[in-house]
Amino acid sequence: MSSRKSSPHTRRRQDTGEIMQLVILASIPGMLALTYHFGAGVLINVVIATISCISAETAILSLRNRPVQTHLQDYSAVVTAV
Repeated sequence: MSSRKSSPHTRRRQDTGEIMQLVILASIPGMLALTYHFGAGVLINVVIATISCISAETAILSLRNRPVQTHLQDYSAVVTAV
């Protein structure tokens, strides 16, 4: 069985946090367009959702006795909120 890389177009190995940060950056133009068309409520909703997701993930990780900081560094909660 040959070992193939799943992403031959990438030049270096990226961790999950770096990929999630790129996803967040890629969503900024869409959020700006939505804010332009629908008003500042879009940004308020994104901020509230981000705070809620981070708070919920922190609470659940704490209840499960898992390291909070290492799990929050992958930005998956922020991507979920956005």
